[in-house]
Amino acid sequence: MNRQVRVAPQYDSILYFRATLLDLYSFKADTFALVRKGKKLGAIDLQGNALTPCNYDRLEHLYWGIARGKQNGKYAILNLKTRKQVTPAVYDSVADHCSCTSRIFRVWQRGKQGYINADTGKLVTPIIYDKVDYVEGMDTIGLVIKNKKCGLVSLMSGKELLPLVYDTITPMCQNSNNVVVVAAHASGTTKYFDWWWQEVKFADGGKNLRRYNDYPEESKEETPPGPKIGTTSSRILSIYKQGNDNWKVNEEDLMNDPPKIYNTFELSGFSSVKLIPTEERPAKYALLLVRKNGKAGIIRPTGEEVIPFIYDDIVKTAHYYKTTLNGKVGMLDGLVLTTIKKPVLKRILEKEGDTFEKASNVGSMNAWLVELPDGKKGFMIKANGRLLIPGM
Repeated sequence: MNRQVRVAPQYDSILYFRATLLDLYSFKADTFALVRKGKKLGAIDLQGNALTPCNYDRLEHLYWGIARGKQNGKYAILNLKTRKQVTPAVYDSVADHCSCTSRIFRVWQRGKQGYINADTGKLVTPIIYDKVDYVEGMDTIGLVIKNKKCGLVSLMSGKELLPLVYDTITPMCQNSNNVVVVAAHASGTTKYFDWWWQEVKFADGGKNLRRYNDYPEESKEETPPGPKIGTTSSRILSIYKQGNDNWKVNEEDLMNDPPKIYNTFELSGFSSVKLIPTEERPAKYALLLVRKNGKAGIIRPTGEEVIPFIYDDIVKTAHYYKTTLNGKVGMLDGLVLTTIKKPVLKRILEKEGDTFEKASNVGSMNAWLVELPDGKKGFMIKANGRLLIPGM
């Protein structure tokens, strides 16, 4: 925002900046980038300090500042906060999902799975299971499977909570404060356990239990009355050319044969009229891309002018409109239909080689890559059109 270069050019590529939304307490968001030197990857902070050296064939951030790095076909666990490699590169894979409160990740080795503490690099359980997973609603409990039998372990201590003798284990609850686990044997017998892994019995045989988080569906608000135009409605706007630059726009219901007409709008003086796909809205507030006297603009079916007829062309992509005038391009906000940038640019991209259509669909970037008529390149903030180009 102060238009200063944070990291001088020294890498073959900077792949992307990664927001770490789950790292609110341990690792600030948007604080690192993946970088490449030659064929090796590393990570830096936004001041250019190395979080890891460029020693990895593959490097991916997982959660909470924990990353996995691949060397010689095997994975190591790295802590980007402490800037340390927590484990040697000995695992076939490290899962991209974790029990995030306890910072426990799944690891694979020689076809078997287990759990590891990403902070200490120590195994929570041996890597001996056919499959391991997490139990919904129980962040510190792990589900382990071996020889088609299920059990439970503590992700904090590795202690066995339920032995590997059950065919299925399902988290259930009697009410929002009384969570139990149901374990079923192949013989058809079922056992119920409380939070302390003591067997419990229910007078009704567990008939009132439900799956964890499976609450009754809340009543939905009724859809406001009035015709809507959109993909979830049978009502659409159909445009008919009448000749001599006259047009008729009907709001029709295609479920009827012949189609039932609810509203008709008459337009005149336009060489072309096209419907702009938008979210559902009443017909009179729909948007039409039209041309008049060689210029493009946007109107409503009522004839109300929304965008004046001053552009050579208007192209809609995602939530934006690219405007063209005298060979230069600008941008409109597609939601509130205000000008972000007048047509003064040569090109608008997301990154080198991309088209505008791809650029405007990228939600993770807060700015576009732009090129000025004199060949200078820089970034333009999507929200307000401000240019961030060194020297300007």
